[in-house]
Amino acid sequence: MKILVEGGVAQYDAEALAMLFMPGRHFTSVTQASELTEEYLHLISRTENGCLHTRACLCSADTTAVGESTLPCTDPPSKADLRLGAAYAILEAGERLTGVTPPFGVLTGIRPAKIVMEMLRQGSSPAQIESHFRDTLRVTEEKTSLCMEVAAREQALISRMPPRSVSLYISIPFCPSRCTYCSFVSHSIESAGKLIDPYLEKLCAEIRDKVALLKDMGRPINCIYIGGGTPGILTPEQLTLLMGTVSDVVNLSQVAEYTVEAGRPDTVTKDKLRVMKMMGAQRISINPQTLCNDTLQLIGRRHTAEQFYQAMDVAASAGFDCINCDLVAGLAQESPEEFGRTLEGVLSTSPQNVTVHTLCVKKSAFLRQSGEAVFDPLGTRVGAMLTLADSLLRPKGFFPYYLYRQKNALGNFENTGWSLDGKEGLYNVYIMEEVQSILACGAGGTTKLVDTEKNLIRRIFNFKYPYEYLSRPIPAFSEEEKSFLL
Repeated sequence: MKILVEGGVAQYDAEALAMLFMPGRHFTSVTQASELTEEYLHLISRTENGCLHTRACLCSADTTAVGESTLPCTDPPSKADLRLGAAYAILEAGERLTGVTPPFGVLTGIRPAKIVMEMLRQGSSPAQIESHFRDTLRVTEEKTSLCMEVAAREQALISRMPPRSVSLYISIPFCPSRCTYCSFVSHSIESAGKLIDPYLEKLCAEIRDKVALLKDMGRPINCIYIGGGTPGILTPEQLTLLMGTVSDVVNLSQVAEYTVEAGRPDTVTKDKLRVMKMMGAQRISINPQTLCNDTLQLIGRRHTAEQFYQAMDVAASAGFDCINCDLVAGLAQESPEEFGRTLEGVLSTSPQNVTVHTLCVKKSAFLRQSGEAVFDPLGTRVGAMLTLADSLLRPKGFFPYYLYRQKNALGNFENTGWSLDGKEGLYNVYIMEEVQSILACGAGGTTKLVDTEKNLIRRIFNFKYPYEYLSRPIPAFSEEEKSFLL
């Protein structure tokens, strides 16, 4: 898709807004209107008499739609003025072209609830925030209410965070197979299984080094999260090695939350869960994504719905009373009715958390690279699925407690964590709202150092792939990076 931006709007902003209506496109910048052929966005901004005038022309499949906006602005217009003018113009053009109104209006960021909390800190009233979301950001009433509710619950959980505490993330980047829509750094055990033992040896060394650094700096560990990939692919012996290392170096009695993503139902066994429980895990995730066996085959997952039910029985018998289940809305060609049957099936097993994700197909996913068409790219059916989830979860005592969005999500919809009272995942909130430093160990992990007083965040990226991680030394923290932890 070609894009021509004239008048000062950042091209990144224009592309992000156009993606609301033209998902999955690759943008090519051009410099002249004569180069705009086939699919394109032409955005023009100009100032006159204290106003910013913006015109967006969006073309797809030989159909063209135009949107315009006029806003008062500073002289010269600020970046915020330019972005908002472009957003209104593209929103109008896109709605005319597709007939779809994005649920989050002109918002393209991943943390809409964070906007609510920031406005509350600055003294805005709930009524003023709701007005800003609806009238300025063009967020629908339903999503405005959702953001307000989530922000209130997140604030309550953040208030429980101990001073100077940090959390520890441990990455297991291996899966039984790779899902067609997945873009995470994970490898199937068929192709990379031989790397697991040496990977764990190095991972345990990194955990010992980073926990020692935290102790030296007097930073207590608040939450531990072992994620993936699929940590459940580890054998009981491998889990004992990994989690035994954690318990050797961390005082688990002072840890508020310890989560292990058991992951796919076909990896869950009684012996593995016994090790997780014995080694201190309080929370686990068993993630079916869907209970439609045909869909599971289509997306490259080798387990069945029946294996999910068996895994939940095993987890309950192992003594876990805080189990999360991940579901994905928008998989393959599922209907809202099929999604509803999946959710009802999951609820019948009495989980304490249910996380409802909107399908997000990124560039590196097989589904995108294969050229296969993504079903429901504008999210018409996904919206109905998310509304259905709300109507099924609330009567069962669940409430939304954290929320985030991803680029390329169908229909620009959200991912929402639902929880029973007292079973919320602290780590999910702390990492999403960027209120706590989180040290990541393992391939693909991203350490996030947060200085809330100075409003600064420093990200440190570990080596992306297991073979890189194994072949190169783990970089030591620089003095500047250490200063975030002092």
